[in-house]
Amino acid sequence: MFKSFSIIMALFAFNSAFAISSYKISINRDNKTFKKMVYAYWSGEYPMPVIDVSSQSKGNTKIEAYKSLRDLKEKVECTISNGIYHPWSSDNKKTKTIFYSIKAQEDYAVIKKTSYEMFSMDEKTSTIQAVQTPLNPGDQIQDIYYAGEGTCSGTHVTKVNKKRFAKEIDFNCELVDDRKSFKRLTPAHKDDVIEQWLYVSCQEGYKAFITDEALLKSPGAKEGTIKEYGTVGPK
Repeated sequence: MFKSFSIIMALFAFNSAFAISSYKISINRDNKTFKKMVYAYWSGEYPMPVIDVSSQSKGNTKIEAYKSLRDLKEKVECTISNGIYHPWSSDNKKTKTIFYSIKAQEDYAVIKKTSYEMFSMDEKTSTIQAVQTPLNPGDQIQDIYYAGEGTCSGTHVTKVNKKRFAKEIDFNCELVDDRKSFKRLTPAHKDDVIEQWLYVSCQEGYKAFITDEALLKSPGAKEGTIKEYGTVGPK
């Protein structure tokens, strides 16, 4: 798989610094309960949208959010700091926002020995090296989501002497298309809609959840822009 060096460095640095986790949750939508998976990021080479909440003006903006993203029953008023809301925003330290995505579960079992390419940092040379990491029958790759540039992330689960070990990994998304080596354990959802959420800090003293679409429609909010890879701001 080809990836530019800058993209490799960015993904490596991001995952090393934040150790993104993916896990399963139950959510309720339209009085129906679904088992989905959640991860703390927005997918894509260039995640969208960039949300500009009156970033050129000091002060705050009052929005309507939810107490929980699992069950959208309880709405709360939430006063947030003006700024740029996006996973790449330099305002994230100020706003203390966490970004989440919810999607259909995607788990696979390894049925034939294979391997995946993992990138690691050589401490002596400060270079990134590709290492082939084995996958053995009985292993699983769970809670898979798309990261960017053809790279997927998930949890590699293996058992050694009846003990379960799990670690977050990045791999070429085409890896699990090999039906001789992998068996899908969860139903495929071609029409699955990925929900993007922001977990925002309210000046009322609590935190709340709001979707990207809802925040973009809030008073004083408009779409910002991606200036370059890793940098966002107002239009």
